[in-house]
Amino acid sequence: MSEPTIYYIGYGIYIGCKGDAKKFKEPKDRHISHVLTLGGKNAPKDKDKDKSIKYYLFDIEDNPESPWGTFLTGEDDPCVEFLKDCFAKSTNRLFVHCTEGRLRSPFAVRCILIKFFNY
Repeated sequence: MSEPTIYYIGYGIYIGCKGDAKKFKEPKDRHISHVLTLGGKNAPKDKDKDKSIKYYLFDIEDNPESPWGTFLTGEDDPCVEFLKDCFAKSTNRLFVHCTEGRLRSPFAVRCILIKFFNY
């Protein structure tokens, strides 16, 4: 089994794919406190979840018609609240993943960097 290809982006954010999430047996090694899953098919099963980590599913499919316009748009948005909770402590770490880690995850990370870090 190969090592997970989880990349550190900066600002406490890691990015990867569904396979990385499954191989990621020791999230505390990277101090992961929150996991943002993009796409319903990618959601970890309850039995696979680490109880010390907070999880959020943004159910969006990988196609041009996906409603990205609703991602991080309002202050009462549950995803925004989830991310505010994550970034409230400098020791928290976020892992963002989708199926392949090539389209949705990078786009979501760009949105997060813009909204929360003015990047």
